Amino acid sequence: MESTSSEAQVTQSGQAIAINNICCSQLAELFGPMFGPNGSVKALLSGGQQLNLTKDGNSLCKDIQFTHPTSILITRTASSLYNSNGDGTIAFILLACECFKEAYKYYCEGTSLPLVINSLQLALKDVSELIQNSAVPLSDKTLRQLVFTSLSTKVRNPGFLVDIVLKAMASLNRSFDTNMIEILKMEEGDIADSIFVDGLVLDHGGRHYTMPTHVENVCVLTANMSLEYEKPEVNAEFCYSSAQQREQLALSEREFIAEKAKKIADLANTLKREGKALVLINEKGIDPYSLEILANAGVLALRRAKRRNLERLVNMCGGKLVTQVSQLCKENLGFCQKVTVKTINENKYTFIEGTPLKGSCTILLRGDSDYERISRSIKGTVNSLAIAIQTKCCIYGGIDLYKSIITTLNEKMQNVHHSDAVGYKILSRAFEGLIKTLLRNDDKNINEELVRLFRENEPDQNVVENIKVVNSCITNAVITTINLLMCDEIILAGKSINQGSKGTEQ
Repeated sequence: MESTSSEAQVTQSGQAIAINNICCSQLAELFGPMFGPNGSVKALLSGGQQLNLTKDGNSLCKDIQFTHPTSILITRTASSLYNSNGDGTIAFILLACECFKEAYKYYCEGTSLPLVINSLQLALKDVSELIQNSAVPLSDKTLRQLVFTSLSTKVRNPGFLVDIVLKAMASLNRSFDTNMIEILKMEEGDIADSIFVDGLVLDHGGRHYTMPTHVENVCVLTANMSLEYEKPEVNAEFCYSSAQQREQLALSEREFIAEKAKKIADLANTLKREGKALVLINEKGIDPYSLEILANAGVLALRRAKRRNLERLVNMCGGKLVTQVSQLCKENLGFCQKVTVKTINENKYTFIEGTPLKGSCTILLRGDSDYERISRSIKGTVNSLAIAIQTKCCIYGGIDLYKSIITTLNEKMQNVHHSDAVGYKILSRAFEGLIKTLLRNDDKNINEELVRLFRENEPDQNVVENIKVVNSCITNAVITTINLLMCDEIILAGKSINQGSKGTEQ
């Protein structure tokens, strides 16, 4: 590093690309063993000494605090791809690192960087055309294979989750709002006993011992009303001159809260005469006195529900979100066939089933192990699956796809100018590096398997991938490589925050 002033440092000429190459090699060593269905699992120990086992590349990108500018650039791009596509994090990082390492070799041999960049762009265009021409229409079989492929890269033996994810996507009723899928943990049983619930499951129950635990023919009141004493948003105080005045002030406030509960109880009594029950799901709190009033009217009341669950209830049961007493009417109520409260290991779960509308559901994960890892895997798979259903096509991926890309690049290379062949060679060797990583993680003899793969022509159609994810990974990997190749200097500008604060104190 050269110091241009007391507040900035600049790398020496030609050193930035060498530093980037070292960083890419280290990233490939970190993420490479996790690639593919037989990849290893990383144990992340957080600052709070919390151990987290993960096989998800996005978790590593977020949980590890990278400090090198090149690693930050690559991992942030990978996280952005995951947020939009739900998959492909490790494939992007490895392909970008392999491309850059191969391009760096040509740079060290004297090949000009503009020539490398232009040839990479030509090779990328041919690869994108191959991927679009290899698209396969989405069917029930390929859809199931797509889910299995996506889950198998993050979870061991994911067969029990395939049907659950497919049912969850079908319940969205083509809305593709994956946030409407609730993933809930139940500390009972084994993870293989996880189930799909065509309804909503809440992780709490009624807050009064006399409230019913099973009701049928239910009207659902989703509300965001305060039924308890609250501290006012603006500072206020009671001024009184005697104990009698204090009691009157407290009683008037008590009556104001109780009046809301009585209005809900009156609505419940009206519905009861029609043979229906009322269930209240409230986002805010309900105090014991209001709970007593509601319990006497036979209302099952749940308090402090999540805002997202209220949105799901409106989508599934119908009705509207009630925020004030004047909105209490039958037209604003939803409906479901039954509501059941189950107690498991001192925890209560409320099952809302038999809803007339679709648009939301619950995946109930049983057991106490691997909840976070499986939950993240399901969320990523669901996002990727939603994109595949919208595009209505997929692609046979894995080693066969990489092999066909290498074959196509070698064929196209014969028809381009000799100066443009560099990019085709770089991209071909990068995909060959991905194949070697997969074979290494499968504990196979790399050289023998490579020879066998390119001699035999037996397609493997068991690995199905999202065509948008594949295309995005390859395109962004090449673009990231080009950006890193164009970087000629790394500048450390300005003082750090700690240095600045020390200088101020002095």
